[in-house]
Amino acid sequence: DNIKNLFSQVEWKEIMNVNKKTVPAIDKDIGTHLMSYKKKTPSEMRKIILIFNTFIWFFHVYWTNESPKNRLMQPHAEGWYAVNIWGILIDKAFLNVSDIDLVRGETCSVASSNRRNDDEMYIVKGNRKALGHRIDGIVQNLVNNCEYGGIEVAKTCQGPHDRKQLGDSLKLTKLLKDMFHQQSGVVDYNEEIVKKLEVVGLLHSRLQLQQFMMDFGCGSCLWLKKETTRNIPLHLGDVMDLIHTIVSVLHAKLRIQRCIEVMKNEPETNHSYKKSHSLLRVLPHHLILYALQKQRLQ
Repeated sequence: DNIKNLFSQVEWKEIMNVNKKTVPAIDKDIGTHLMSYKKKTPSEMRKIILIFNTFIWFFHVYWTNESPKNRLMQPHAEGWYAVNIWGILIDKAFLNVSDIDLVRGETCSVASSNRRNDDEMYIVKGNRKALGHRIDGIVQNLVNNCEYGGIEVAKTCQGPHDRKQLGDSLKLTKLLKDMFHQQSGVVDYNEEIVKKLEVVGLLHSRLQLQQFMMDFGCGSCLWLKKETTRNIPLHLGDVMDLIHTIVSVLHAKLRIQRCIEVMKNEPETNHSYKKSHSLLRVLPHHLILYALQKQRLQ
């Protein structure tokens, strides 16, 4: 109204009507379909969602999949792959894991922050708390912030010797070491339990995915195992590549679930167990790895 008062009635009428665009009309069938979701309770909404609908089937089976554009063969920004490819394959796989959340975005690792603040290099009088590594995704407990895995995203990959790929691989490896150290502290470095722990990392760039697994080797060494790089196929003839990729994601999920169960079932009353006399408590900033390049897949 304040703006309207600046103009005369004739001027305002002209402003509102000259070259006025009409609102595009939505297809009647689409409008009817949208209004069918006008429900007030979750049970009513669930009932309508679970009803088979020809329009939904047509949209998913025909319109989406028969698009004349092969989107996978076109260049996209890093976020496009995270939302349209890996968000569907990875993020949704963890939805039914209780007490666990997959946090996406540039997130600081609590495990990495704890290690840095325990390190004498970062303990300087007057300095604020040191932040941890920033990672593109973290699988963590909703209650105690215990971390079980990490995700690093790269926009492009130009082969196994690509500098960006190698840098992200090293970054993810250091983060997994911090997560394993955090888990070991949660179980009070009980060697029998520590031997059963493992952390998982996923490195994906465009249509490629590689899984990292880290667990306790022996003495002061940790195992780092790198799975074969998997790919999202561009053509239906290579559908087995997609199946292998899905299996890799499921393996990562099952490993994390197995680790969660191990930590849940740790003994609470027996404190006379044998603790590890390895360097797990004081592992330096650089990662001590045994057989770094050797794959030891289960």
